[in-house]
Amino acid sequence: MTEPRTTLGREALTVLPPAVALLAVLEVATRHHAHHRELLLALLAVVVTQVLPGAVIWRLVRPVHGWLVEDLALGLAVGAASAVVGHLAGLAVGLPRVGGLLPLLLAVVLVALPASRERILSRRTVPLPRLWGVLVTVTFLGPLLALLTDYRSPLRFQGWARLYVDLPFHDALAGELMHHFPPHYPQSSLEPLTYHWFAHAWTAQVSTFSGTSLDVLLWRFNPALLMVAVPLLTAIVAVRVTRTPWAGPIAAAIAFLLPDLAPWTTTGVDTPLSTAMSPTQQFGMLLVVGVIGVLTVRWREPDARGTLPVLLLLLVITGGSKGSTLPVLVCGALLATAAMAVCRDRARLRGVGLDALLAVVVLGLLSVFMFGGASGGVVVDLGEDFVGTSARNIIGHEVSATSLAGLTAGALGLLTLVLGAAAGLVLPFLRATRTDPVAWFLLGTGAAGIGAFFVLTHPGLAQGYFLKASQPAIAIAAAWGTVALFERVDGAAVRRLAAGGAVLGLVGIGASYLVGDAGHGLGRALAGLAVFAVLVGGGAWGGSRLVRSGARGALAVVAAALVTAPLVSTATSVRDWTEPPALVGPVPSLGAISSKDVRALRWLRNHSDPDDVVITNDHCLAAQGTTCDRRRFFVAGYAQRRVLIEGWTYTTKASELYAEHGSNEFSDDLFWDQDLLALNDGFIEEPTEEAARKLWKLGVRWVVVWRRAPHARDLAPWATRVHRGQTLTIYRLEPPAGT
Repeated sequence: MTEPRTTLGREALTVLPPAVALLAVLEVATRHHAHHRELLLALLAVVVTQVLPGAVIWRLVRPVHGWLVEDLALGLAVGAASAVVGHLAGLAVGLPRVGGLLPLLLAVVLVALPASRERILSRRTVPLPRLWGVLVTVTFLGPLLALLTDYRSPLRFQGWARLYVDLPFHDALAGELMHHFPPHYPQSSLEPLTYHWFAHAWTAQVSTFSGTSLDVLLWRFNPALLMVAVPLLTAIVAVRVTRTPWAGPIAAAIAFLLPDLAPWTTTGVDTPLSTAMSPTQQFGMLLVVGVIGVLTVRWREPDARGTLPVLLLLLVITGGSKGSTLPVLVCGALLATAAMAVCRDRARLRGVGLDALLAVVVLGLLSVFMFGGASGGVVVDLGEDFVGTSARNIIGHEVSATSLAGLTAGALGLLTLVLGAAAGLVLPFLRATRTDPVAWFLLGTGAAGIGAFFVLTHPGLAQGYFLKASQPAIAIAAAWGTVALFERVDGAAVRRLAAGGAVLGLVGIGASYLVGDAGHGLGRALAGLAVFAVLVGGGAWGGSRLVRSGARGALAVVAAALVTAPLVSTATSVRDWTEPPALVGPVPSLGAISSKDVRALRWLRNHSDPDDVVITNDHCLAAQGTTCDRRRFFVAGYAQRRVLIEGWTYTTKASELYAEHGSNEFSDDLFWDQDLLALNDGFIEEPTEEAARKLWKLGVRWVVVWRRAPHARDLAPWATRVHRGQTLTIYRLEPPAGT
């Protein structure tokens, strides 16, 4: 590493390109129904209540030598996690604004105390190469393509819009976390919320302090912020792990810019941030990389003190932000523990083992108390779903998972997941890394993500999130393996071998695409793979002989080729990207909602109390029927009020039906409380005083009647008509006599 010295100006220049990129994307957001003022206030709230406190806490516990980028990026991760805890504590006592300020108050106390202030100010920052920030910023291109696509989902519109079904669901969850603790499912208000909802609490905290609306945060601001913060954090954690600055841009590129490597067809750029429509996934990635950074410090740096509370905080908030994140991290920690036991490294075994035990305990507690012991509909199928998907992509149709064709297609599918990052597999065989617990942790995390993707299945393809959770670890391991291979080569030959490997990767993948052709049989795919292997392997052997670097040089060339080959798919994705069509039209379609109905539901939000419960008569997303898609969350999402029963899927009880039915389409008789459903729908179809009294006791104060669903002509005298939308009518429930 470079000799540490304070060069704040140069380090600020490193941060400048990512900062400019963030501002540019936020400017784009203003063209999609977000205003400059609310975006600026949101950014200010994050900086003041999260980044600054988090940076203070991180500088208190990190080693002497670090980087300004690390202080800011890991500061955001630590500060955001702290903000979630503070917000929930504030909600619990009815003071969310005070609770959300707890991280800032803690930072003030730490700076005020002489001992902690001295340690914070004594931390030194090391300058990074001048182009480091620019190269990392280039890796934002992968998430940016997805972000620009998702920005087409309108927040404000005229006419009818058919939006991604989960948007109002996440709006509803964020609204729930603005006002209630402990939270319940907003679309089925009697059910406790057993879901990964810490990302929604984070969003609610930002909204509380900025005044920015929840939908602007969820679908405009948060994706832009995390599109910059997560690759930046991945890059600087890779520098911490490898002790090599250039590993940072390589790791960020592998994770967020370069797609899976399939030497028979181009693949789309599918990264851990490939969709802004999963706020839980995006926020979870920030915390996953933060955990990797903290564990690296704990397992290597003797002068790092006080990291245990930070680790515990990040583990809890990570696991509660995305359910697929903590299991893969636990597997990585367990493998690192086993490796230390095999190496008989007692000094490290104790620390690594205790951290692994802590992660296991946190996972167990979250599974019981946050997720209610539910699996979320994820079941084991031992690769049948994975093989079927691989066969469709490679052969063009499904085959038996146990046939030779199926096994071959499955093997090729697995190969695409690991080939581009195969350089990480050398870590257990290099003297400098084979006994490093961080190396085994990264490999174990990656193996767990790939393994879960292979053996699990879910009707909504949720098993893919385990793979996405592990991709930063896979990328850091691959970057580490790449730079480690080049460090073993004579310095004079490094540049020539790197350049040769890059050219070889591009030529090899281009030639393989000419031979291979996905969807037209295994023979074409295997031929493409063979061409790529021969060209890269032969070229690496020839190049290493040319510069007299031997087997070490050949391996380095192969590593460089594997990293650069996916650039062809990236370039193809950029070339073929087109702005998607608008999701708004003048006429209704199945599953669409009218802008006038959205405004009516916003009226309800503005004229009701957060504790008011609403009932409604439409429980189907699209077509009405006894069996229909139950993912309807319009009232809960746009009114941001609890609904007694709206769309009742995405709940723990409904998830138990996924394995049997394979979809979100359920019949009325599958709802778990038939008496409650009869009370809800019965009052709207044939209102009675008794039903009104029962509903009032359940907290119901409002009724939203969709005119396409069965309903009475009027709900008087038990409810008064107060507002109308294009296809809905809003009633206020009158207090029953004697209440």
